[in-house]
Amino acid sequence: MPFTKNDKNINTKGRAQGVPNTKTRELKFLVNCLFSLNLEEIIEYEESLNISQRLSLLKTLIPYVLATMKEDETMEEGIERIRKEIRDYKEQ
Repeated sequence: MPFTKNDKNINTKGRAQGVPNTKTRELKFLVNCLFSLNLEEIIEYEESLNISQRLSLLKTLIPYVLATMKEDETMEEGIERIRKEIRDYKEQ
């Protein structure tokens, strides 16, 4: 094993609660940018699909574009959390 018992290099506390994973945040930002930059092509492609295919496409894309609300969160809390995430991202 690379670590010994009670090694000072082991982070036993982990990441603080509420702090998003950096890679996940970057990936979501990139997917959102790709979606935004290719919106016209996506709309053209979507118009050529039948209703079942359209719903499947939307079901696949929506989680990457829209922010998700937590189960116990009100609409106002969700909006404020999203605004905070945007401010934090812009500050980096």
